[in-house]
Amino acid sequence: MGPVEIANVRRLSFDVSGLEYGFHDLNRRLLWLVFALFAISLAYFAYCTVWQNLDAHLDGVWFIFMFYLALPVTIFLVTTVGIARRCRVIAKRVHEAEKRILAKQLNLP
Repeated sequence: MGPVEIANVRRLSFDVSGLEYGFHDLNRRLLWLVFALFAISLAYFAYCTVWQNLDAHLDGVWFIFMFYLALPVTIFLVTTVGIARRCRVIAKRVHEAEKRILAKQLNLP
């Protein structure tokens, strides 16, 4: 391997490390978001426990639907798409580097 390919491998190593740091940052942010949502749901549970005789009405039903069903699904989909996009770029670069290194090791053109 020449100096160009060694530099490419180092750059890929740096990209993969950056991707890992990005995952740690994302996990930290998601942890705070989930904690905040849990606190809100706990407060809503307490509210519903104290005032059990009140009707939920349409706005209460929409709140429950959006908060407990749509919001978690949206968070999951957004983070999945974001992670997939970031991983796809790095995986493509790694795959191309693997091809080049294998071709050089096998003395292929």
